[in-house]
Amino acid sequence: MTRDDILATALTLLDESGGHGLTLRTLAARLGVTPMSLYHHVGDHAGLLRALSDRVYAEVMEAVGESPDRRAEIQALLFRYYLAVGRHPQLTLAIFTTPEAFAGVTRQITDRLTTLLAAVTAEPTR
Repeated sequence: MTRDDILATALTLLDESGGHGLTLRTLAARLGVTPMSLYHHVGDHAGLLRALSDRVYAEVMEAVGESPDRRAEIQALLFRYYLAVGRHPQLTLAIFTTPEAFAGVTRQITDRLTTLLAAVTAEPTR
């Protein structure tokens, strides 16, 4: 059992049964292992969601900073995010309901959007 196997199975389980259906116990049962064996690979439930987020949303950050047009970069970034969310909407919902899972690539996307939006508006961030 590899980390990739765990993440692929977890994503399938999440897509099939939603955020409440993805627990370390259900994932372990699907993989035919004990829940404790998953902790070595993904840590806790929030760690699993962070790993899934990094895997699914990695492509959203492709080509970041390559456009001198901030508005075009915002549009491209949001479109790539929209496509990723559309493929796995339950992952996004699970992250929103688990604040400690909001890290990694998900945090990078938010930070980049904050920087870009600050550059194109006179309104201060709050």
